[in-house]
Amino acid sequence: MEQPGRIFMIDNGGKTDGRYQSLLEEHGYEVFATNNAYQLIRYAEELHPQLYVVDKNAEDVDAWQVLNYLSSNRYLDEAPAVMLNAESTQEMVKGASHYVSARENGQMLVDIADAYCRGGRGYKVLLLEDYLPYSANEFNAMEEFRISYFKVYDAQGAKMFLQRNAPQAVIIHCQKEEYNKIRGLVGFENTFYVENRGNMEKLVSFLK
Repeated sequence: MEQPGRIFMIDNGGKTDGRYQSLLEEHGYEVFATNNAYQLIRYAEELHPQLYVVDKNAEDVDAWQVLNYLSSNRYLDEAPAVMLNAESTQEMVKGASHYVSARENGQMLVDIADAYCRGGRGYKVLLLEDYLPYSANEFNAMEEFRISYFKVYDAQGAKMFLQRNAPQAVIIHCQKEEYNKIRGLVGFENTFYVENRGNMEKLVSFLK
């Protein structure tokens, strides 16, 4: 079976992430896991993975420093990064495209990998939150109208998603003064700024 993609993982010495690695491998992914940040970066420069997974709880590794290095290095920043075990919005910082908490199951990580590596997932909306998560009230509009969406937290992740997927629209939630800049980075024609539930309802009604 042809491997859909290569994933590099900073793990917690096998204590918590063995299940994630095994699940990704069961779905055909080539996974390189290490608790040595230098080793991950050195290999990534040579092998160019399609996705990074970084465990916030990894021992002897500053996960935020790893994310910062990956996102600021022009040879490494094309692949999006997933942060494992970030438990609150206060832990969402620049550098990660996705967050998977300990409460969420491994299928969420597989879905993220599939979107970037396999593509063609059929989501109607790409939801870019730019580290300003929607309230439950705004999310409910998406759920009520049964609009399938893929959520990402930075423009780089959005760009990579759009290379392999074709949503009907991109919705951006950010500081209003940042919208034009982020829209330019994403580079997708049907991009909308949505700031409240009323705006969201109008848009998802149109998408139906």
